Amino acid sequence: MPYTQDESYYMLDAAEDACVYLGLKENIEPAQMMGQLRQSEVTGRFEAEAYTEKWPVKKHDHILIPARTVHCSGTNGMVLEISATPIFSPLNYGIGAA
Repeated sequence: MPYTQDESYYMLDAAEDACVYLGLKENIEPAQMMGQLRQSEVTGRFEAEAYTEKWPVKKHDHILIPARTVHCSGTNGMVLEISATPIFSPLNYGIGAA
């Protein structure tokens, strides 16, 4: 990838079970992960915990994300994504959603 950047997540709000996925687990099979990602385009399901580290978060946590690090936020958290460029994007992942 020719362009990457450091960024961070600031947790504006978080339920008890809120989490972020950050970094790949040791000894994963890249080809298997890519196959699962392709399959998820059809099924709409990807078992992120099988391949990525899951970290619990709480309100006001600040998570640093180095460039080229696989990451995403889990459900039940409201994230302010802060990039190295002047872009701020509040992401709402279903606080209080059924």
